[in-house]
Amino acid sequence: MNGIYLLPSKEGDVRGYKKINLFWGAASTLIWAVLMFVSDLREAGDLDIAKSIMSILVGSFIFFKGITWMQWFIIKRSNKDTDKI
Repeated sequence: MNGIYLLPSKEGDVRGYKKINLFWGAASTLIWAVLMFVSDLREAGDLDIAKSIMSILVGSFIFFKGITWMQWFIIKRSNKDTDKI
């Protein structure tokens, strides 16, 4: 199972893979933000929308950084483990 998430060998393919990775990270962040906003709307009777949006934006930034880091950590670790027998 070592090396299950390998990067392509060509530099252009690696850039394309990174773009796809960032696109889907942004898409998942957007979905997360919408779900959090809908959750805030459903739970709070008296909601400060500006405060909710600001907290969701901060949370979205942290979520995006975290999910992107996690994906690249798994890929780099996988590439490193490929050389091991």
